[in-house]
Amino acid sequence: MSIRKLASETAIYGLSSILGRGLYFMLTPLYTGFFSPFELGIQTDVFAIVSFLMVLATLRLDIAYFRNYKTESPEALFGTSFLTIAGLGAMLGGSLLILSPWLAEMFGYPAYQWLFAIAGGIILFDAMLELPLAKLRMEQRPWRFAFVRLTGIAINLGLNLFWLYFLPKWPNAPTWLATPFAGITYIFLATIASSGVSFLLLTPELKGMNWRVDWKLLKKLLAFSTPLVVVGFSYIVNEMLDRKLLPLLWPGGIEEGLELLGVYGQNYKLAMLLALFTQAFRYGAEPFFFRESGSKEAPENYARLARYFLIAALFGFLAVSLYLPVFSQVFLRKPEFRIGSDVVPILLLANLCLGMYYNFAVWYKVTDKTKIGAYISVGGAMITILLNIILIPKFGFYGCAWTTLICYAVMMKTSWWLGRKHYPIPYDIKAMWGYTAFAVAIFGSYWLLSPKLGTGVLELAVSGGSTAIWAANLGLATAGLASFALVVWIKERKKLFPPRSTT
Repeated sequence: MSIRKLASETAIYGLSSILGRGLYFMLTPLYTGFFSPFELGIQTDVFAIVSFLMVLATLRLDIAYFRNYKTESPEALFGTSFLTIAGLGAMLGGSLLILSPWLAEMFGYPAYQWLFAIAGGIILFDAMLELPLAKLRMEQRPWRFAFVRLTGIAINLGLNLFWLYFLPKWPNAPTWLATPFAGITYIFLATIASSGVSFLLLTPELKGMNWRVDWKLLKKLLAFSTPLVVVGFSYIVNEMLDRKLLPLLWPGGIEEGLELLGVYGQNYKLAMLLALFTQAFRYGAEPFFFRESGSKEAPENYARLARYFLIAALFGFLAVSLYLPVFSQVFLRKPEFRIGSDVVPILLLANLCLGMYYNFAVWYKVTDKTKIGAYISVGGAMITILLNIILIPKFGFYGCAWTTLICYAVMMKTSWWLGRKHYPIPYDIKAMWGYTAFAVAIFGSYWLLSPKLGTGVLELAVSGGSTAIWAANLGLATAGLASFALVVWIKERKKLFPPRSTT
């Protein structure tokens, strides 16, 4: 499989992710205009718990499925993996349902106990989605993958718009259309409906699978994937622990901490624009890594892939950070959310480091040294825990953001450094650092020069400005992005489009 074919598949995965996130971003103005920071803090809190439990539900058997696809019976491999994940999803989802009153009381919002009950159903359906989607990726069927994902997203969006926008304007609506529970329950109901329909669309992928668990095969799969569960838990710690600690460690108390969490969570969504690209890349690259692992050209292909990923990610970093005032004004409806906009560039860099870590981590997956990957991830989790405890009481969600960046930067560097010994890959580190430094310099120059145009970036993001100020700032931002594009074109055009042979 060539890099160009992978790029085309990643573009399709990216299409579903970007369009999907674009639809979800339509909900951000709705959420920030409809709910308070306190309510959105609760939503962020519960979904953090769901993300943590999903790692346990899947046991990262999707990666083990990729690793053993060439050597095991596809029917037995799929059946064993799917039934294991479905069983764990049912067990964890049922536990959330049963314990929902106690969990709501423990986390400090007893009036929202149904959120945990619905979250249990979300875990069940999302767990059962994992292997059918992995099958589509391994079989290189990105259009089918995109169709399922976009259908689920459209349902989620439609239900959110109906319940939060249209229903309040329908005075004679039947009572059964509304829920008697708290308003943010609608967000969770839309999510579980989306996951349920997505699973129904994927049921044809279950045809022909072996409907029994091969315990010997499962033992083999778990030997590979168990360290990746540690990696997954560590990732969730790195991504979500700050959202649990912020309300607890903030000196102003839990309620004020939840308000800060609501601001942080909504600004984090802007940084997720870059994470979308990383997610799309992973969808295509993880099967690619294992398909290429036996070829002589694999190390060179991995190196080229990392280089092109970095260039694309730097474009994403610049696009969001240079046009941040536009994103903030469009998607964050209230000023109390926009005051945290300057946290977004920090989170963008953190997501860039995470994407590079995924590239540099290929060596321990294709060499079956997943235990080393677990050690790296545990180290990152320890950094996250320690720095959050130190920084949150002093800096609030800025401490969360800087902790995330430091953690992923250390993990990225460590994985690259260890990979040189275990599976050497000829990364062009000099060129990659050069592009990164140039992009950061463009970003820094824009933020330093913007006050001289009349209004600084953060002030423009929070309060807006006159047409002249907007034009000047957007012009400067566009010049910066164009400068980066020009340098990349000059440096890379011969590699991307080599001259044709005349013989």
